Amino acid sequence: MAKFDLFGVLLCAALTAVGGGTIREAILHGTPAYLHDYSYGIAIVVGVFCAIAIHDYFRKLEKYLLRVDAIGVAVFAYIGARRADEAGLGLLAMVLFAVLTAVGGGTLTDVITRRKPEALYKDFYPLAAIVLATGYYLVRPAAREVPVALALIALAFAVRLASLQFKCKLWRPYNGLRIKLKLPVWRRRLAPEAE
Repeated sequence: MAKFDLFGVLLCAALTAVGGGTIREAILHGTPAYLHDYSYGIAIVVGVFCAIAIHDYFRKLEKYLLRVDAIGVAVFAYIGARRADEAGLGLLAMVLFAVLTAVGGGTLTDVITRRKPEALYKDFYPLAAIVLATGYYLVRPAAREVPVALALIALAFAVRLASLQFKCKLWRPYNGLRIKLKLPVWRRRLAPEAE
């Protein structure tokens, strides 16, 4: 595990928090919100110092922190889907921007810290964002109304919690297709015996 100095920790926190949204805005030719709203920077700095304060307890708090992270995944996915809708884009763009906004920053941080990005192998991290974006697309333009937005965020939060609980993973092609067929007893008796 890398031992970063304070600047490195702040950079990783900032990338995780706003990296995906920054890429999204670059694609949309927009200006990231943190460039004109300083509350993003303040939240990142406060978050870093809180994380430093509870660093020794991370292992004990990990399952609770993953639940807090699930809220962030759901909210960021909604922001990404909404930005695609505001740009007049379709379902594919909504899914792309929801996933990018929700997990893109964490993936960037994993890459610069030389870790395998969790979004690519662990408990199908982007599933909640995909579900939210699809739901957004199906109910738009009502998805911009607060009760519908909260319902979509709650749905994505529930999906993320379920994927954590049940350790949902996608099929991994390098594992091959291992299908075991068990022949019925009568078929096994008819099969020729190996000599």
